[in-house]
Amino acid sequence: MKKSYKVLSIISIVVFVCLSIFLIYEASMPGELSSSHSGAVSGAIQDVTEKVESTVGGSGEVSESITNNWSTFTHYVRKGIGHFGAFLVLALFGTFGIVMLLKDKASGIALSIALGVSVATITELIQLHVPGRYGCYDDIILDSIGYLVGFALTLVVLGIAYLIKRGKVKGDGHNS
Repeated sequence: MKKSYKVLSIISIVVFVCLSIFLIYEASMPGELSSSHSGAVSGAIQDVTEKVESTVGGSGEVSESITNNWSTFTHYVRKGIGHFGAFLVLALFGTFGIVMLLKDKASGIALSIALGVSVATITELIQLHVPGRYGCYDDIILDSIGYLVGFALTLVVLGIAYLIKRGKVKGDGHNS
């Protein structure tokens, strides 16, 4: 492996570990504090929506709909960004780092999936013991699906890069 790939792999693994620690830390926050973080993200999304609508001359219906359905909106933001999105990003770094660093690609693939599902499970198990938090199977599944989507995206990009490197795919769109 080239030195630059090795350095990128190690950086990716460090980011993966840091993100995993951050997710575990977030899972250990009491419910009230966690809700305030989720509310801040939801509020920022609503602010952006209002600004976009006013800029493009919208009627304000989207912003008004968000306001009228705030609890539903915050639920989807928390689930979509906080669970699916966070684990998708975690997979991008974890899969790239692990698969590129290990010579046995099958072991790298298995290790990446095992670590992603483990972090998803750990974060929910921790919440079973934190005041105001509730760990649930649905969140483990959502986290794992987010991880698997990021995992698949990473493998597709690595596969395309491999084919290009080997000369199987040329820049003009024709196969050799």
